[in-house]
This record gives sequence, structure tokens and C-alpha cells, in this order.
Amino acid sequence: ARRHQRKSTSRTTKYANQSKLSPQQEDYLVKYIQNLTARRLPPTRSIVKNFTKLVAGEPVSERWISQFLARNHHRLLSK
Repeated sequence: ARRHQRKSTSRTTKYANQSKLSPQQEDYLVKYIQNLTARRLPPTRSIVKNFTKLVAGEPVSERWISQFLARNHHRLLSK
């Protein structure tokens, strides 16, 4: 098996390779959303999707947006 031959990749590496955005890009997107929210302009899903497309260089699905929001909900709650 690949695991015993030490040819497999870690889950972290595999996740990073499959991600639309790097962790730094996700942080940038979170800060962008927080900035808009602080200015009382909370972004719609469409705005988030369009901005993500600009950052990632490729379109993202509605499912990706849902998972991103779920993954970062603790950072995106309005206060």
C-alpha cells in the first residue's frame, strides 16, 4: 500500500491541493467580508461568489460558497 511505502500525502497537503483558495486567500476573503459588514454593507452570496472568482481566478460553485461560510461562520458573525 502507498501508505506503507511512505508515498501518500498528508491530509493537510491533500486539502491544500484541492482547495480553490489558499488559507491566506481565505483569510483575505474573510477580512473583505468583515470590512463590508463593518461599513454596514453585508455582502450577498453573489458578491462573495464574484469576489472569490477574482481571487481564485476561476468560478466557484454555490456549494463552495456554502461550505466557505460554514467553515468561517465564527469569524463572520455580525457583532
